[in-house]
Parts: sequence; structure tokens; C-alpha cells
Amino acid sequence: MAMVNLSGDRAAIPERGAVRRGQAALAITFALVAALLAGCTGVGGAATSGPTSTSIPLQSGAMAAAPATPGAVALAAASPPGASPTPAVTIPATSVPQDLASPLPSPAPEPGVNSTRQMVSAAVAAALSTQLGRKSVYYIGSEGTGAAIWRLDLDTLKVNRIYGSDVAGFRPEDISPSPDGRQLAIWVDVIPPGANYSASSEITLMYTDGSHVRTLTEAPGPLEAVGSPEWSPKGALLAYAHEHFNNTGPEFLDAVDLHVFDPSDGADRVVVSQDRLESFAWSPDDAQFGLGEASTRPALSVLNLSTHQQRVLWGGPALVFQEQAWQPGGDQIAVTVRTEVPVGSPDSPDNQDGLYLVSVITGQHRELVAGSVGGIHWSPDGKLLFYCGLGPPSRPRLFDVARGTSAILLDQNIDCPGSSPWSPRGDALLLALEQKPPLRYSISVLTLQDRKVLSLASVDWPYPDLTW
Repeated sequence: MAMVNLSGDRAAIPERGAVRRGQAALAITFALVAALLAGCTGVGGAATSGPTSTSIPLQSGAMAAAPATPGAVALAAASPPGASPTPAVTIPATSVPQDLASPLPSPAPEPGVNSTRQMVSAAVAAALSTQLGRKSVYYIGSEGTGAAIWRLDLDTLKVNRIYGSDVAGFRPEDISPSPDGRQLAIWVDVIPPGANYSASSEITLMYTDGSHVRTLTEAPGPLEAVGSPEWSPKGALLAYAHEHFNNTGPEFLDAVDLHVFDPSDGADRVVVSQDRLESFAWSPDDAQFGLGEASTRPALSVLNLSTHQQRVLWGGPALVFQEQAWQPGGDQIAVTVRTEVPVGSPDSPDNQDGLYLVSVITGQHRELVAGSVGGIHWSPDGKLLFYCGLGPPSRPRLFDVARGTSAILLDQNIDCPGSSPWSPRGDALLLALEQKPPLRYSISVLTLQDRKVLSLASVDWPYPDLTW
């Protein structure tokens, strides 16, 4: 699932909040300032890849000094200095017992089985890697005036920088791993220091070891932007968004093209063009898209890639369909909705903000959770829906579709995930837990069978976009 919003306000870059990939998100306000753009370097030429290895020491006591790798530092204690320890919370492994109608300012621990937090050794991490069927964690971490892509090896707890650049303001925004685990699609912006616009953007493909880097597409100026790459569930195709402006701001948005790229033959085609595409989601069989349009006729619809027919499921004059997630093996789309007052309208619409479930067959919809939420991702079996509040607080939560119940997983804020946090078997979640000081996160794994939070490393970047 991807959320597309290149026309969102980006005056405060560190506070993207809900505007994330899908969640893949594009949130760029473009400003045509000739003096600032003169001489700006493009994305591709100065990008670098390859291993820069740093071993993460795991100690007890106070936090260890940061190793040389600027993208990640070691966590040396279960609770970092100045942070409150994570309280014991409870979550059932396959069900969630308590109904929470909306995000709570002070969520209480759930009754059931305790969840404990601990640091891990390399041996524990290796065992975890075997159990979960995942060898690496990829994330975005700081480097110089921008950021780079880093890989954390779960077998050794070593960190490798696999992609970055010496261009000022180079910042990856999103990492999309292919379903077979062999490739990464990366959306990159170049935002000059002190600016609140993107001078250029591109989508880059590479192998997961950082090799075979190649540019799929790029937008060289502030009147165009590309982003929100999303592999199809079967891994045969890659979708991405391309926005076009006729002037210098979101009010001048001309169109959003949704592209589908076929790596097998290099074919790249536009499957739909809309004046304001907010989100899209692949169907489980790679044959359809769920589309969220917020224009003069906002609607959630389904596009058939073979027939090119588009069928509206749900519409309304004040609705913005922000994030989508198509149920694995099912015929339902989970979608987050925001109510927006149309320009020039004297009336305020009824607030319908919340998380909804929409039938692809009938178009019927029902509210699951009221309020502002995001980071929605289905469990591999399609029974549980992960989401988080777009607070603060931004607590991780699960919704059991069959029971109609919701539960808070941890009494701790997280960075709402753009990529799916679920392990392949649905027995663990990869989470970025908020630490102190702000904009610092613990890369952690929450195992659902034994209810433990395993802290692996720390990252000091506001949107780490963790992914397996």
C-alpha cells in the first residue's frame, strides 16, 4: 500500500506526521526559487553504495559511545538514560481482548500475558533471525546533512551502509523491499540545507547488499516529483507515482500519474492519471489497484489493470482516502479516512475521520476505529490489522477483524511504519520505538509468542522507515 501526497505542506520537514508511505508517502511542497536551485546537484551522480561495517557493542549500564557509523548507534541498556522504562503490557498471540473505540491519551496495560523488554546478544539475534526467517533489517539513518540506507545483520549485529551520497541534503524517504527479498526500491529526495522543497527526486533500484544500483526514474526539478514505490504482492511489478505541477505549489497540481514498471522487460507504463491521487494499494493477485482520489469528486475505487475499468466503491465530497491496505487473500480494503472541508464551502462536513473496512464486492463500508490513525498493515493471514495513532500519542495497536476488537500493544510511542512491520509468519513485529531525546528511535522486535521486546540498535533519524 502506498500513500501519495506530493502536494502536502512541507514547511516543517521533521514533522511529516501522517504523511508517510504506505503508507509510502510523498509530502513535498515545491517552491521555484531560481537562486536556490541554481547549481543544485542531481541525485544520481554522487550516490555511493557498498559496505561500511561497524560492529554494535552490547553492554550493560549506561549508554555506550556511538560507533563510527553515523547511521546507527548502540543501545547499551534496556532503558536509555532519561527515558521511562517500558511498562509491562499484555498482548495475546493471536487475538486482542479489549475494545478501544479511539486512540487514548493514556492507554492502560491490557490484561493477559506480560511483555518484557531486553537487550540482545549476537547469539540471541541469530536465533531470532532463524525463527523469523529474516536475516537483515533495513532502515534510514542520518549521515552528514542528509541520510543514507543502512543494513543491520541479525546474525552478527553489524551495521553496513549500503547506499548514500555526498550531495548536500540527500535523503532517502522510503525503502520498499521486493517480496523475494532480493531487491530494494528506494525513493530519494534532495532537499537543500535550510530549504523546505525538493530540488530533485528519484526512484533507485538495487540488490539488498547495495550492489547493482540503477536509477529507474527521476524528476529533475521542483515542477515534477516521483516517489511512493510499491512492489506488487507477487513481486513481478513495481508501482510508483509521478506528479506534475504547472507552477510552484500544491494548488497548481496538474496531475498524478500512477506508473507500473515491469523489471522483466523494462516496460514502464502509466495505468491511470488523476488530478489528485492520495493513495493506492495492490490487490493480492497483482491484477487490480485500490485508488484513493481527492479531487472535485473524491472516491475510493478499484482499477482493473487488464480491462482498465474503474469502479467506485465509496465517495463523498469531503472525504480524503489517505492510506490503503488490501486484505491478503481477501476482498476487503482497509482505508484511513480524513474529513476535509471543500474549498469555498460554507458548511463543515460531519467528521468521518477513522479506519474503515470496505468491501471490494459491494462497496459497503464500516468503521473500525474512530479518530486519526495510520500505519495500517495486515498480518500475513489477513486476520489482524496493525495500526497506530497519529498523535502524540502514537501507540502501536492491533485490530481483530473477526472479533471487532482493538488492543494497544505497547504503552510507548512509535514511528508509524511505512513498510509492513510483520514477520513472514506473523509471529513478530519490527518497530521503531521512540526514545529520548526526540527524533531518536530504538530498532526493536516485538515477538508475539513470548511477548518480548528485543532492542537491537538505535537510530537518530526522524523517519527511519524500518523494513525486513
